[in-house]
Amino acid sequence: MATKEMDALREKLKLQSEAQHGALAQDPELVRRDWVQRIDNLFSQIETWVDELRRDELIDLSRESYHLEEEFLGEYESQVLLLVPPHSFPIEVLPCQRMTRSAVGRVDIVCGADRVMLLRQSDDAWNIVNSLIPTLQVEPLTEASFANLLNRLVG
Repeated sequence: MATKEMDALREKLKLQSEAQHGALAQDPELVRRDWVQRIDNLFSQIETWVDELRRDELIDLSRESYHLEEEFLGEYESQVLLLVPPHSFPIEVLPCQRMTRSAVGRVDIVCGADRVMLLRQSDDAWNIVNSLIPTLQVEPLTEASFANLLNRLVG
C-alpha cells in the first residue's frame, strides 16, 4: 500500500513528466525563440530598474553575446547582462537553461563566488530562489527584491 507521501510524489513526477513532454512536443526553434525573447524581456526590466543608478554613473550596464547548448533545444545564441558597480565584482545575469524540472526557465545572477538563481515559473513571473533545501523557497522578482539582492551582492 502506497503512503500519502508516495502518492503525492507520484503525482508530482507525473505532472513534471507531462510538462516536459508537452514542451518537447513543440518545435524546438519556436521554444528557443520564445526563451531568448523572455530573457531579453527580463534584461530590459532589470535595465529599467537600475537606469537611475546608471545615469548617476553608479553602475555600468552592457550586454554581450552568450552561447548556450541544451540537450533538447540544441545550440543557440542569447545574451548575458553585465552590471558593473564601482569597487565591486561585476554582476553577471546569465541565462542557464529553458528546460528545467522545477520551472520553465532558469537564469543565474553571479557576482564573484556568489550565485543566485532566478526561476521563471509561469509566463513572465520570475522568482528569486532563496533556498533549495529542505524545500524550494522563492520570492517574486520585483524592483525592491532585486535592489535587496544587488545590495547583498555588492557587500
